[in-house]
Amino acid sequence: MTLLDDLARADPEALVAAIERAAAQLARGDAGDDVANAVAAHATHARAKVRQAVAEAAGALPNAVFETIIAPLLKDPNRFVKLAAKRAYDDRARRARTERDVEERSADVLRLRAQIQKAHGAGARRDADRLADAVLSQFTGKLLHELVKVATPLGGKLREIRAEAHRAGGDRVKIAAHADDAVRMHEILVAIAKSTRGQAQIAAPSFRDEDVRALVEEQLGLLRGRIGDRVARLRVTNDVGDGVVAEIDRGLFGQAVANVLENGVEAHGADGDIVIRVTAKLVSAGAKVAVAFEDRGRGIDAESLPEIGGAFVSSKGAGRGLGVLNVRRMVESVHGGDVEIESKVGVGTTVRLVVPRKQPRGG
Repeated sequence: MTLLDDLARADPEALVAAIERAAAQLARGDAGDDVANAVAAHATHARAKVRQAVAEAAGALPNAVFETIIAPLLKDPNRFVKLAAKRAYDDRARRARTERDVEERSADVLRLRAQIQKAHGAGARRDADRLADAVLSQFTGKLLHELVKVATPLGGKLREIRAEAHRAGGDRVKIAAHADDAVRMHEILVAIAKSTRGQAQIAAPSFRDEDVRALVEEQLGLLRGRIGDRVARLRVTNDVGDGVVAEIDRGLFGQAVANVLENGVEAHGADGDIVIRVTAKLVSAGAKVAVAFEDRGRGIDAESLPEIGGAFVSSKGAGRGLGVLNVRRMVESVHGGDVEIESKVGVGTTVRLVVPRKQPRGG
């Protein structure tokens, strides 16, 4: 049975379990609007335990769905439902305030970058970016180190609880199932922390002449493995010609390519084919290579376009802009290049990664 089938079952116990599973998938971004709507449909269920499960899952729902169910849940006659709804409402309000604060700080940073470039040129702006990146990497690395220090022993405790619950059996089978879920969520948490730490701390680059077409093909193969069911909708044309070579760090530039491709996938939403075209050519009298990624997704409005690439600024919603920020770090700070973005709502977006064909030599 699919998750949607489980969310349509009549048995309250099975329904509560399905809602909890749906909430976990929605929080990870592994479920779409159909699942969110199926969860919300039970906000007026006759059984209080089901309404409570919906209230506890509300924090993972998209804003539009959340707004349709939260008001009646806050007035629910059952106090446990009401308390769960109040927690979800307060958490959503805190997150909204944080996102507004982050957007304001991101706008301040973007204005400062523009002022530096206007007064002192692109080189000074890149130097300022490198300094800010070093400070951010140091802070993030320390923060994530502390997070992993706590999460690692927590994982041990959770595994002990799971083992004891499985040994007990009988009436404790449900506890064992919850312990299984808790261990899986802990493993995801640690994986996210380690992955983020790896992105925050950029290793010293190792520049070599690399075939751009082969690098793009490599990242496309990895992308197909990551996007799961959506791979059937993916239509990517790699029009990078043979013999296009740039002196780059394959791993770090590959991260930038991966982020751009994933942004192109996300720009297409849940319906229709995912169409992306990749090209490359020599520019600046052959001194640079420009790799272009054209998608036919939703596009970005003219007002938001200048802000894309600031910390936590994204066309997909506040707090989700680290992908483009990472692209700028890899291309501008590491490779001394530029990221150019053109977009039109309803038409699509073109992202160009422009890097020197040969890295400058010191001395």
